[in-house]
Amino acid sequence: MSEGLRILGVGDIMLGEHPLSLDRGVITTWIRRKLNPFGLMTDFLAESEILIGNLECALSSKTEFSGYRARTLRAPPRAAALLREAGFSAVSVANNHAMDHGPEAFQCTTRALQQEGITFCGTHHDPILLPVETQSTSRQIIVALIGASFRSNETEYEPLYTLIETPKDFRLLCQSVEEAKSEADIVIVQCHWGDEFVTAPNPHQIEAARGLVTSGADVIIGHHPHVYQGLQMFHSSPVFFSLGNFVSDMMQTYLRRSAVAVVEVDSELRYQARAEPIRIDSHHRPSISHTLLDREFISAIDRVSSTLIGGGRESLYPQWLKRARMKYKRDLVLDYIFSLGENPSVRIEIGMESIRKIATRLSKTFT
Repeated sequence: MSEGLRILGVGDIMLGEHPLSLDRGVITTWIRRKLNPFGLMTDFLAESEILIGNLECALSSKTEFSGYRARTLRAPPRAAALLREAGFSAVSVANNHAMDHGPEAFQCTTRALQQEGITFCGTHHDPILLPVETQSTSRQIIVALIGASFRSNETEYEPLYTLIETPKDFRLLCQSVEEAKSEADIVIVQCHWGDEFVTAPNPHQIEAARGLVTSGADVIIGHHPHVYQGLQMFHSSPVFFSLGNFVSDMMQTYLRRSAVAVVEVDSELRYQARAEPIRIDSHHRPSISHTLLDREFISAIDRVSSTLIGGGRESLYPQWLKRARMKYKRDLVLDYIFSLGENPSVRIEIGMESIRKIATRLSKTFT
Protein backbone atom coordinates (compact mmCIF):
# COMPACT_ATOMS: atom_id res chain seq x y z
CA MET A 1 0.00 0.00 0.00
CA SER A 2 1.16 3.51 -0.69
CA GLU A 3 -0.55 4.90 2.40
CA GLY A 4 -1.85 3.65 5.71
CA LEU A 5 -2.39 0.10 6.82
CA ARG A 6 -4.51 -2.72 5.46
CA ILE A 7 -5.92 -5.33 7.85
CA LEU A 8 -7.48 -8.51 6.49
CA GLY A 9 -9.53 -10.79 8.70
CA VAL A 10 -10.96 -14.19 7.85
CA GLY A 11 -13.36 -16.52 9.63
CA ASP A 12 -13.01 -20.17 10.57
CA ILE A 13 -9.90 -21.93 9.32
CA MET A 14 -10.46 -25.66 9.67
CA LEU A 15 -7.43 -27.57 8.39
CA GLY A 16 -8.65 -30.94 9.67
CA GLU A 17 -11.78 -32.69 8.41
CA HIS A 18 -15.46 -32.72 9.31
CA PRO A 19 -16.75 -36.20 10.37
CA LEU A 20 -18.74 -36.64 7.15
CA SER A 21 -15.82 -35.42 5.05
CA LEU A 22 -13.18 -37.83 6.29
CA ASP A 23 -10.94 -39.01 3.47
CA ARG A 24 -12.32 -36.32 1.14
CA GLY A 25 -11.91 -33.17 3.21
CA VAL A 26 -9.31 -30.45 3.64
CA ILE A 27 -6.33 -32.52 4.78
CA THR A 28 -6.95 -35.30 2.25
CA THR A 29 -7.17 -32.75 -0.55
CA TRP A 30 -3.94 -31.09 0.57
CA ILE A 31 -1.87 -34.23 1.14
CA ARG A 32 -3.15 -36.54 -1.61
CA ARG A 33 -4.02 -34.03 -4.31
CA LYS A 34 -1.35 -31.44 -3.44
CA LEU A 35 -3.94 -28.63 -3.43
CA ASN A 36 -3.08 -25.84 -1.01
CA PRO A 37 -6.29 -24.71 0.77
CA PHE A 38 -5.12 -21.08 0.53
CA GLY A 39 -3.86 -21.40 -3.03
CA LEU A 40 -6.60 -19.37 -4.73
CA MET A 41 -6.22 -16.48 -2.26
CA THR A 42 -2.43 -16.03 -2.32
CA ASP A 43 -2.29 -12.73 -4.18
CA PHE A 44 -5.23 -11.18 -2.34
CA LEU A 45 -3.93 -12.14 1.12
CA ALA A 46 -0.49 -10.77 0.30
CA GLU A 47 -1.92 -7.27 -0.04
CA SER A 48 -2.06 -6.63 3.70
CA GLU A 49 0.14 -5.66 6.62
CA ILE A 50 -1.97 -7.63 9.12
CA LEU A 51 -3.69 -10.94 8.28
CA ILE A 52 -5.63 -12.71 11.02
CA GLY A 53 -8.15 -15.52 11.36
CA ASN A 54 -9.67 -18.13 13.66
CA LEU A 55 -7.90 -21.51 13.80
CA GLU A 56 -10.72 -23.93 14.56
CA CYS A 57 -8.87 -27.22 14.72
CA ALA A 58 -5.96 -28.90 16.45
CA LEU A 59 -2.53 -29.10 14.83
CA SER A 60 -1.30 -32.16 16.64
CA SER A 61 -0.15 -35.73 16.23
CA LYS A 62 -1.76 -36.55 19.59
CA THR A 63 -5.39 -36.99 20.59
CA GLU A 64 -7.38 -38.31 23.53
CA PHE A 65 -9.78 -40.19 21.24
CA SER A 66 -9.91 -43.20 18.94
CA GLY A 67 -11.98 -44.14 15.91
CA TYR A 68 -13.36 -41.44 13.63
CA ARG A 69 -13.32 -38.84 16.42
CA ALA A 70 -9.53 -39.08 16.57
CA ARG A 71 -9.37 -37.82 13.00
CA THR A 72 -11.95 -35.03 12.98
CA LEU A 73 -10.97 -31.36 13.29
CA ARG A 74 -7.30 -32.33 13.64
CA ALA A 75 -4.40 -31.80 11.24
CA PRO A 76 -0.71 -32.70 11.53
CA PRO A 77 1.52 -30.01 13.09
CA ARG A 78 3.20 -29.42 9.73
CA ALA A 79 -0.07 -27.86 8.51
CA ALA A 80 1.00 -24.74 10.43
CA ALA A 81 3.37 -24.09 7.52
CA LEU A 82 0.31 -23.48 5.33
CA LEU A 83 -0.63 -20.54 7.53
CA ARG A 84 2.88 -19.12 7.36
CA GLU A 85 3.04 -19.49 3.59
CA ALA A 86 -0.33 -17.76 3.25
CA GLY A 87 1.04 -14.81 5.21
CA PHE A 88 -0.92 -15.00 8.45
CA SER A 89 0.36 -12.59 11.09
CA ALA A 90 -1.65 -14.22 13.86
CA VAL A 91 -4.57 -16.53 14.59
CA SER A 92 -6.96 -16.82 17.49
CA VAL A 93 -7.10 -20.17 19.27
CA ALA A 94 -10.03 -19.22 21.49
CA ASN A 95 -12.93 -21.27 20.18
CA ASN A 96 -15.19 -24.16 21.16
CA HIS A 97 -13.17 -26.75 19.19
CA ALA A 98 -9.75 -25.78 20.53
CA MET A 99 -9.86 -28.49 23.22
CA ASP A 100 -11.48 -31.22 21.13
CA HIS A 101 -8.44 -33.48 21.34
CA GLY A 102 -7.32 -32.65 24.86
CA PRO A 103 -4.82 -30.35 26.61
CA GLU A 104 -1.74 -31.96 25.11
CA ALA A 105 -3.08 -31.50 21.57
CA PHE A 106 -3.88 -27.85 22.35
CA GLN A 107 -0.32 -27.25 23.56
CA CYS A 108 1.02 -29.04 20.49
CA THR A 109 -1.04 -26.64 18.36
CA THR A 110 0.45 -23.54 19.96
CA ARG A 111 3.96 -25.00 19.64
CA ALA A 112 3.40 -25.72 15.95
CA LEU A 113 2.32 -22.10 15.44
CA GLN A 114 5.33 -20.78 17.33
CA GLN A 115 7.71 -22.91 15.28
CA GLU A 116 6.32 -21.33 12.11
CA GLY A 117 6.61 -17.83 13.57
CA ILE A 118 2.85 -17.30 13.78
CA THR A 119 1.56 -15.30 16.71
CA PHE A 120 -1.57 -16.56 18.46
CA CYS A 121 -4.01 -14.85 20.78
CA GLY A 122 -6.82 -16.12 22.96
CA THR A 123 -4.89 -18.05 25.63
CA HIS A 124 -5.05 -15.27 28.23
CA HIS A 125 -6.49 -11.80 28.66
CA ASP A 126 -3.21 -10.01 27.95
CA PRO A 127 -3.06 -8.50 24.46
CA ILE A 128 -0.55 -9.61 21.86
CA LEU A 129 1.30 -6.57 20.54
CA LEU A 130 2.45 -6.47 16.91
CA PRO A 131 4.63 -3.57 15.65
CA VAL A 132 3.86 -2.74 12.01
CA GLU A 133 5.85 -0.53 9.65
CA THR A 134 3.87 1.66 7.26
CA GLN A 135 4.96 3.98 4.48
CA SER A 136 2.70 6.83 5.51
CA THR A 137 4.11 7.43 8.99
CA SER A 138 7.58 7.83 10.36
CA ARG A 139 6.85 5.59 13.33
CA GLN A 140 5.72 2.07 13.96
CA ILE A 141 2.02 1.36 14.36
CA ILE A 142 1.40 -0.91 17.34
CA VAL A 143 -1.48 -3.33 16.84
CA ALA A 144 -2.91 -5.17 19.84
CA LEU A 145 -4.68 -8.50 19.30
CA ILE A 146 -7.08 -10.01 21.83
CA GLY A 147 -8.96 -13.27 21.33
CA ALA A 148 -11.86 -14.65 23.36
CA SER A 149 -14.54 -17.29 23.01
CA PHE A 150 -18.08 -16.81 24.25
CA ARG A 151 -18.73 -20.47 23.39
CA SER A 152 -17.56 -23.21 25.74
CA ASN A 153 -15.93 -26.39 24.51
CA GLU A 154 -17.97 -29.59 24.43
CA THR A 155 -15.36 -31.70 26.20
CA GLU A 156 -14.58 -32.47 29.82
CA TYR A 157 -11.27 -30.61 29.65
CA GLU A 158 -10.67 -27.31 31.38
CA PRO A 159 -10.31 -24.75 28.58
CA LEU A 160 -6.81 -23.40 28.06
CA TYR A 161 -8.18 -20.48 26.07
CA THR A 162 -9.94 -17.27 27.16
CA LEU A 163 -13.56 -18.19 27.82
CA ILE A 164 -16.30 -15.62 28.46
CA GLU A 165 -19.13 -17.26 30.40
CA THR A 166 -20.10 -14.78 33.11
CA PRO A 167 -20.52 -11.00 33.46
CA LYS A 168 -17.27 -11.01 35.45
CA ASP A 169 -15.47 -12.68 32.54
CA PHE A 170 -16.77 -10.00 30.20
CA ARG A 171 -15.68 -7.22 32.54
CA LEU A 172 -12.18 -8.71 32.56
CA LEU A 173 -12.21 -8.80 28.76
CA CYS A 174 -13.26 -5.14 28.60
CA GLN A 175 -10.53 -4.31 31.10
CA SER A 176 -8.00 -6.04 28.83
CA VAL A 177 -9.23 -3.93 25.92
CA GLU A 178 -8.85 -0.75 27.97
CA GLU A 179 -5.29 -1.69 28.96
CA ALA A 180 -4.44 -2.60 25.36
CA LYS A 181 -5.71 0.78 24.18
CA SER A 182 -3.19 2.48 26.47
CA GLU A 183 -0.34 0.52 24.83
CA ALA A 184 -1.40 0.26 21.20
CA ASP A 185 -2.57 2.44 18.33
CA ILE A 186 -5.07 -0.15 17.09
CA VAL A 187 -6.90 -2.74 19.18
CA ILE A 188 -8.41 -5.72 17.34
CA VAL A 189 -10.65 -8.14 19.24
CA GLN A 190 -11.49 -11.54 17.77
CA CYS A 191 -14.72 -12.90 19.23
CA HIS A 192 -15.96 -16.46 18.90
CA TRP A 193 -19.66 -15.92 19.56
CA GLY A 194 -23.20 -15.99 18.22
CA ASP A 195 -25.56 -18.70 17.04
CA GLU A 196 -24.59 -21.11 14.30
CA PHE A 197 -26.13 -20.84 10.83
CA VAL A 198 -28.10 -17.61 11.48
CA THR A 199 -27.19 -14.78 9.08
CA ALA A 200 -27.78 -12.08 11.70
CA PRO A 201 -26.20 -11.24 15.07
CA ASN A 202 -28.11 -12.05 18.23
CA PRO A 203 -28.85 -9.44 20.94
CA HIS A 204 -25.96 -10.66 23.11
CA GLN A 205 -23.45 -10.09 20.30
CA ILE A 206 -24.76 -6.59 19.71
CA GLU A 207 -24.60 -5.72 23.41
CA ALA A 208 -21.09 -7.19 23.76
CA ALA A 209 -19.87 -5.33 20.67
CA ARG A 210 -21.07 -2.04 22.14
CA GLY A 211 -19.27 -2.78 25.40
CA LEU A 212 -16.01 -3.69 23.66
CA VAL A 213 -16.05 -0.61 21.45
CA THR A 214 -16.80 1.60 24.45
CA SER A 215 -13.79 0.00 26.18
CA GLY A 216 -11.52 0.89 23.27
CA ALA A 217 -11.82 -1.84 20.61
CA ASP A 218 -11.08 -0.36 17.17
CA VAL A 219 -11.95 -3.44 15.10
CA ILE A 220 -14.00 -6.51 16.04
CA ILE A 221 -13.72 -9.70 14.00
CA GLY A 222 -16.36 -12.34 14.78
CA HIS A 223 -16.63 -16.02 13.98
CA HIS A 224 -18.38 -19.27 15.01
CA PRO A 225 -21.75 -19.15 13.19
CA HIS A 226 -20.22 -20.54 9.92
CA VAL A 227 -22.14 -17.88 7.97
CA TYR A 228 -21.68 -14.17 7.35
CA GLN A 229 -23.59 -11.98 9.83
CA GLY A 230 -22.97 -8.45 8.65
CA LEU A 231 -20.67 -5.45 8.99
CA GLN A 232 -21.66 -2.42 11.04
CA MET A 233 -19.83 0.69 12.20
CA PHE A 234 -20.14 1.32 15.93
CA HIS A 235 -19.12 4.98 16.12
CA SER A 236 -15.95 4.77 13.98
CA SER A 237 -15.14 1.11 14.72
CA PRO A 238 -15.98 -1.64 12.20
CA VAL A 239 -17.67 -4.70 13.70
CA PHE A 240 -17.83 -7.87 11.61
CA PHE A 241 -20.24 -10.02 13.59
CA SER A 242 -19.25 -13.21 11.79
CA LEU A 243 -17.11 -13.86 8.74
CA GLY A 244 -18.35 -17.44 8.40
CA ASN A 245 -16.15 -20.23 7.05
CA PHE A 246 -12.88 -19.53 5.27
CA VAL A 247 -11.29 -22.96 4.85
CA SER A 248 -13.89 -25.65 5.44
CA ASP A 249 -15.16 -28.97 4.12
CA MET A 250 -18.72 -28.45 5.35
CA MET A 251 -20.66 -29.42 2.26
CA GLN A 252 -23.84 -27.33 2.39
CA THR A 253 -23.86 -24.60 -0.25
CA TYR A 254 -24.87 -21.81 2.14
CA LEU A 255 -21.90 -22.69 4.39
CA ARG A 256 -19.51 -22.26 1.45
CA ARG A 257 -20.21 -18.57 0.78
CA SER A 258 -18.98 -15.90 3.15
CA ALA A 259 -16.63 -12.92 3.34
CA VAL A 260 -13.20 -11.53 4.14
CA ALA A 261 -12.94 -8.42 6.31
CA VAL A 262 -11.00 -5.60 4.66
CA VAL A 263 -10.11 -2.68 6.94
CA GLU A 264 -8.17 0.29 5.60
CA VAL A 265 -6.52 2.52 8.23
CA ASP A 266 -5.18 5.91 7.15
CA SER A 267 -2.34 7.89 8.69
CA GLU A 268 -4.80 9.57 11.08
CA LEU A 269 -6.02 6.13 12.27
CA ARG A 270 -9.41 6.50 10.64
CA TYR A 271 -11.14 3.35 9.46
CA GLN A 272 -12.84 2.31 6.27
CA ALA A 273 -14.18 -1.22 6.09
CA ARG A 274 -15.88 -3.57 3.69
CA ALA A 275 -16.72 -7.26 3.42
CA GLU A 276 -15.27 -8.92 0.33
CA PRO A 277 -17.42 -11.93 -0.70
CA ILE A 278 -15.81 -15.35 -1.06
CA ARG A 279 -16.88 -18.79 -2.26
CA ILE A 280 -15.40 -22.11 -1.15
CA ASP A 281 -14.94 -24.56 -4.04
CA SER A 282 -15.36 -28.34 -4.16
CA HIS A 283 -11.71 -28.72 -3.09
CA HIS A 284 -12.42 -26.65 0.06
CA ARG A 285 -10.47 -23.61 -1.17
CA PRO A 286 -11.81 -20.07 -0.76
CA SER A 287 -11.57 -17.52 -3.54
CA ILE A 288 -12.81 -13.96 -4.01
CA SER A 289 -16.20 -13.82 -5.71
CA HIS A 290 -16.77 -11.01 -8.19
CA THR A 291 -20.38 -11.87 -8.98
CA LEU A 292 -23.12 -9.29 -8.48
CA LEU A 293 -25.19 -12.00 -6.76
CA ASP A 294 -22.65 -12.47 -3.97
CA ARG A 295 -22.16 -8.73 -3.49
CA GLU A 296 -25.92 -8.29 -3.17
CA PHE A 297 -25.92 -11.21 -0.70
CA ILE A 298 -23.43 -9.33 1.51
CA SER A 299 -25.40 -6.08 1.24
CA ALA A 300 -28.67 -7.80 2.17
CA ILE A 301 -27.18 -9.28 5.34
CA ASP A 302 -25.64 -5.93 6.26
CA ARG A 303 -29.11 -4.38 6.02
CA VAL A 304 -30.63 -7.02 8.29
CA SER A 305 -27.95 -6.58 10.95
CA SER A 306 -28.40 -2.81 10.73
CA THR A 307 -32.12 -3.22 11.41
CA LEU A 308 -31.42 -5.35 14.48
CA ILE A 309 -28.88 -2.89 15.82
CA GLY A 310 -31.35 -0.07 15.32
CA GLY A 311 -33.82 -1.82 17.58
CA GLY A 312 -36.13 -3.40 15.04
CA ARG A 313 -37.30 -6.98 14.43
CA GLU A 314 -35.59 -8.46 17.52
CA SER A 315 -38.76 -10.46 18.16
CA LEU A 316 -38.16 -12.35 14.91
CA TYR A 317 -34.70 -13.56 15.91
CA PRO A 318 -35.88 -16.70 17.80
CA GLN A 319 -37.76 -17.79 14.69
CA TRP A 320 -34.69 -17.22 12.52
CA LEU A 321 -32.60 -19.28 14.94
CA LYS A 322 -35.07 -22.17 15.02
CA ARG A 323 -35.39 -22.19 11.23
CA ALA A 324 -31.60 -22.13 10.72
CA ARG A 325 -31.02 -25.02 13.12
CA MET A 326 -33.75 -27.13 11.54
CA LYS A 327 -32.33 -26.50 8.07
CA TYR A 328 -28.83 -27.52 9.13
CA LYS A 329 -30.03 -30.70 10.87
CA ARG A 330 -32.08 -31.67 7.80
CA ASP A 331 -29.11 -31.11 5.49
CA LEU A 332 -26.81 -33.01 7.83
CA VAL A 333 -29.11 -36.04 7.79
CA LEU A 334 -29.31 -35.93 4.00
CA ASP A 335 -25.54 -35.67 3.76
CA TYR A 336 -25.19 -38.63 6.13
CA ILE A 337 -27.63 -40.76 4.14
CA PHE A 338 -26.48 -40.00 0.60
CA SER A 339 -22.79 -39.13 0.95
CA LEU A 340 -20.70 -42.27 1.27
CA GLY A 341 -17.38 -40.49 0.77
CA GLU A 342 -14.38 -42.80 0.57
CA ASN A 343 -14.85 -44.34 4.02
CA PRO A 344 -18.34 -45.83 4.57
CA SER A 345 -17.23 -47.35 7.90
CA VAL A 346 -17.13 -43.83 9.33
CA ARG A 347 -20.86 -43.53 8.71
CA ILE A 348 -21.43 -46.69 10.73
CA GLU A 349 -19.43 -45.28 13.65
CA ILE A 350 -21.30 -41.97 13.51
CA GLY A 351 -24.64 -43.75 13.25
CA MET A 352 -23.95 -45.97 16.26
CA GLU A 353 -22.81 -43.03 18.35
CA SER A 354 -25.96 -41.10 17.42
CA ILE A 355 -28.13 -44.07 18.42
CA ARG A 356 -26.34 -44.31 21.78
CA LYS A 357 -26.90 -40.59 22.41
CA ILE A 358 -30.60 -40.86 21.58
CA ALA A 359 -30.98 -43.93 23.83
CA THR A 360 -29.27 -42.10 26.69
CA ARG A 361 -31.61 -39.11 26.34
CA LEU A 362 -34.67 -41.37 26.23
CA SER A 363 -33.55 -43.30 29.30
CA LYS A 364 -33.17 -40.02 31.23
CA THR A 365 -36.60 -38.88 30.05
CA PHE A 366 -38.38 -41.99 31.35
CA THR A 367 -36.51 -42.47 34.61
